[in-house]
Amino acid sequence: MPYKRTSKFGSIGGFVNVLATLTIVFLVSAGYFGALSGMPVTL
Repeated sequence: MPYKRTSKFGSIGGFVNVLATLTIVFLVSAGYFGALSGMPVTL
């Protein structure tokens, strides 16, 4: 029983970890492309 509970929480933690990583990558790429598109306007 404890093993099943641990693996369940492990899969949930892995899913949250992947979701957080994808969110960070999306925010970084969005900010990078936003700076690229905003640079010619600023210059």
